[in-house]
Amino acid sequence: MSNDILCMPINDTKLKIAAMYYKDSEDIDLSHLGMSGVLQLQNKDEKSPKQLQFGFSIALAPAPYSKTVLLTIAPKYVMVNMLEN
Repeated sequence: MSNDILCMPINDTKLKIAAMYYKDSEDIDLSHLGMSGVLQLQNKDEKSPKQLQFGFSIALAPAPYSKTVLLTIAPKYVMVNMLEN
């Protein structure tokens, strides 16, 4: 089962994040430079509390691409197995 994450443009400054088996995220307004927060994708099955969470930030790219807006998406939680074999 794959959970490929897709960015779906709505217009020039807004987009949504989508993944199979999950409801689309709220709109993300790319004109809010410096904004950061948490994206949550709820499971389409209302009986399941399962959700995907990502951290995100919106910034301008460094020169010479300073007219470009960067949306950085990263896992909210990373689990590392520290148990010995």
